[in-house]
Amino acid sequence: MAEYAAGTITTNGVDVPITVDDDGRWRATYAGEYLYADTRDKLKGKLDRLTRKTKQSVEVHAIRIKQRATFADGGITVAEAILTGIHSANGNVLAKVKIGGKWQSVQLTGWGRDDGQFAGADTTREELEEYNRLIRVRVETNKAIDVWERSHLIKPKEVVEQALKAASGGSEDEG
Repeated sequence: MAEYAAGTITTNGVDVPITVDDDGRWRATYAGEYLYADTRDKLKGKLDRLTRKTKQSVEVHAIRIKQRATFADGGITVAEAILTGIHSANGNVLAKVKIGGKWQSVQLTGWGRDDGQFAGADTTREELEEYNRLIRVRVETNKAIDVWERSHLIKPKEVVEQALKAASGGSEDEG
């Protein structure tokens, strides 16, 4: 039975050459596995599952910056990090972070507070110190704003309800 080149299927960043035979079966070989299906779409589904399992890794050096959990001083901590890839099932960024002198594997969800922020590996110590200074200024400014707001802002509904109560002679029965 003859097979004919039928282009490629691209899935998960991988281009896989495919063929179709005289019986209309679609075929491909990827990572030593021979796959076939009745339709091109079904073959693409099989290739999608198989290529997701393929480990593709990189090494992007970065600096993880986290604001201290106790906002007392607003300081930051920095750690060396290596971004290594994308998790095949959940799409999280995979990374290694040097904590306490030891490398720890982590997943970065992109929305979790524990992820921290990342700066390029070429960020200088002076730039990190300036960022730390700015964070501390922001924390102190936020504290001052909170104090001002607590002593000056009113809750309109509460104030109106109190005024209505006072105007009616303090009676609880208003209607």
